[in-house]
Amino acid sequence: MPKPWNGTDDISQRILFAQGKGYLKSPMPESKGVDFWSNDYLGVLQDMEFQQSLVDSFLRSSLPLGSSGSRLVSGNLDLYLELESSLAEWTKTEAALWMPSAYTANLLLLQTLPQRSDLVLFDAEIHASLRDGLQLSPAKHQKFAHQDWNSLEQALKKHKNQGVYVLLESVYSMSGDQANAKILGELQQKYGFRLLIDEVHAGGLLGPKGAGWFSQYSSDLQVFARVFGFGKAFGSSGGAIVGSSELIKLLKGTGRGYIYTTAPLPFAAHQVLKLLEKPEVLEKKRNALKRLYTQVAHFLPPSESPWLRFLRSPVANAPTGLALKWFGPPTVPADKCGYRIILHAHNSLEECEELKKWIWDAQPQYS
Repeated sequence: MPKPWNGTDDISQRILFAQGKGYLKSPMPESKGVDFWSNDYLGVLQDMEFQQSLVDSFLRSSLPLGSSGSRLVSGNLDLYLELESSLAEWTKTEAALWMPSAYTANLLLLQTLPQRSDLVLFDAEIHASLRDGLQLSPAKHQKFAHQDWNSLEQALKKHKNQGVYVLLESVYSMSGDQANAKILGELQQKYGFRLLIDEVHAGGLLGPKGAGWFSQYSSDLQVFARVFGFGKAFGSSGGAIVGSSELIKLLKGTGRGYIYTTAPLPFAAHQVLKLLEKPEVLEKKRNALKRLYTQVAHFLPPSESPWLRFLRSPVANAPTGLALKWFGPPTVPADKCGYRIILHAHNSLEECEELKKWIWDAQPQYS
């Protein structure tokens, strides 16, 4: 009789392998240091007056605390429909689909939209959620070097008789790099591909009313679908896909990631809707953030997205008084390790002075 397989031994070996490669991750402890690492770019979570107003308005609304089921059964609420209408208006698109997170939104979009006969060309530095979505997609996929538009064009030439999607981020969360609308528009005119953009790190920050990177370039190129996340500038959670009415109808009617998942928690939808209804709240915070990064830019590494900086450092050596996250493989290549430094609307000049002292001590080339 064969000996039962001991799955624990296999798992232990996998853990040891991940440790040896430096890939094993664990949650960071709650930090009491100065916040230069959170995604709360505009300080919504630091605004206690606004947070209290959200709680009060939520309690008055009689909305449920939980979801009770998928949106195709008992979990749908008028709140979600109202939010989707506001999201479509905000992004100047025909329709929107509210999801529990940007991660699940990316999975849903890529699992459902591209078909077996299609090809997805993707930037080498797209987020893990987009890569995971491509693994679920029946379409073939092929990467091109980060922001290498010549490489992209060569691939487009090779597959010009095929249905092609181009997948990228508008703002890359590590480097702060931004997509090049002019070049993309020229390539789109020549090759007619469908463009899919992850706007997670641009939503709330760029464009009119913070409606994302593409809202600045809508006259230069066409975007087939965009994904937004609300755990960053909006200080909440949840994600959304925006695009044509037909696209959203397809995703709602056939997308497994929508059909078979519990509806998002109502409070997150409530918070995002309230912020869309009061654009002046985020506008004031965007202006505060702009003032700050203008004043401190002289001692920070350059970036196309001034609130996001990356400081190269082969080892983790941040002082305990500053909340900073060091990134290594597999999040970044072994030769590009370092700290992502995030500026927020709630950071003070005094806090930034402490950051400057550490940078100048640890990285004299920035002094």
